[in-house]
Formats: sequence, structure tokens, C-alpha cells
Amino acid sequence: MSFRRNKVQDAIRDELSAMMTKDLSDPRLEFASVTAVELSSDMSFAKIFISSFKKDPEAAKSAAEALEAAKGRIRGEIGRRLGIRHTPELNFRPDHSMERAAKVLEILNDIKAGSEDR
Repeated sequence: MSFRRNKVQDAIRDELSAMMTKDLSDPRLEFASVTAVELSSDMSFAKIFISSFKKDPEAAKSAAEALEAAKGRIRGEIGRRLGIRHTPELNFRPDHSMERAAKVLEILNDIKAGSEDR
């Protein structure tokens, strides 16, 4: 992966995170965060993964839908903030990796507790 592409991915993640906390007022974005940005090799498309710290399993999907609805405004603002000529097309997706990690941790704790009972 190219150095420039990594820098642009990180910059998009940072700017979008800042926008979510300060500029976007949609209540579905409460406790939501950007977990990753993946740019295509030609940097024309960006997959942006969104997770939520809420207990609701649909919260990440709802946050991704909120961002998808404001995609045009977000894309324009990211282009202005980063000063890039061609801002990638944005595609927001829910990221459930945090939920899966919590389940695995819970299973491991249950196994550990079960082995200590012997």
C-alpha cells in the first residue's frame, strides 16, 4: 500500500471523526466512531467502517445510514478540509468487529471460570 494512500485514509478517518462530534447533529451518531477507512487503489472510492458503543446491535447500522444520508455534505467538507482535488466517493458500512471481539472475550472468560471450578 502506498504511503500517500495511507495518509489520505488516516486523514479521512480523523476529519470524519471530528465532523461526527462537532458538525453533525444526528442523534443516531451518538456513541458512534469511525473504525477504519479503506481506499481503493486509485483512491476514487472509500469504504468507511462505523461502529457504535451502544448496546443495541442495530446502532452501528443506524449510524452508517445517518452518515450515508449526509454523504454529499460530508464528502464536500472532507475535500475542503483536506485540500484534495478529487475527493473519493464515500460508502459507509457498519462494523461489527467490536461486538464479535466482546463475544469472544466473554466466551474466553466463561471457559476460564469453568476451568477454575474444577
